Amino acid sequence: MAKHGIPGGPCLLFVDYENVQTLDLAALPGDWRVRVFVGSAQKSISITTVLAAQALGPRLEWVRSVDGGPNALDFIITYSLGAELARSPGTPCVVLSKDRGYDALLSYLKAQGHTCRRVNSQLELAPPAAAANVPDLKRITDSLVKAGKARPQKKETLAKHIANVLQKPFNGPEVQTLIDILFRDGFVSETAGRLSYSL
Repeated sequence: MAKHGIPGGPCLLFVDYENVQTLDLAALPGDWRVRVFVGSAQKSISITTVLAAQALGPRLEWVRSVDGGPNALDFIITYSLGAELARSPGTPCVVLSKDRGYDALLSYLKAQGHTCRRVNSQLELAPPAAAANVPDLKRITDSLVKAGKARPQKKETLAKHIANVLQKPFNGPEVQTLIDILFRDGFVSETAGRLSYSL
């Protein structure tokens, strides 16, 4: 985990379940705690997620928003994160959400000495895999190296670039998985909505 900015040892994962429903609780380290935040309009959760949640026992907590409205769940997550760090300043925290609105808060908390970050996908929390084990990854990294200064600067244009290389729909699951792997393995990062590359 240290490669991704989170040290080894127990972490607390805040899941924005309104924003990210792909969740593999069984894949998390055995000492992590999880809070899953559910919007007031969400009426169902997959049985696979529920069964995996039961296996975590007291390490997992469900938090449901009682009111709807724009950003309601974001504010609840923000409050919960702040309350946790006030009680236990040394707890490493991860927010699982595609919402970049958390980034300014997390940057501020890091400047205060806390260990926290946002990830778009749970894949970013896994150790990097060998490129040979990820179909099409080398084709994409090679295409990005070749693009040089013309590399995509936004996630949407990166998705279109990958889709063009693979001849697949830009909003399909294969494209999104490859984007998640590029972030997870440190090939791509995002600051203030702009992408940067380590290729």
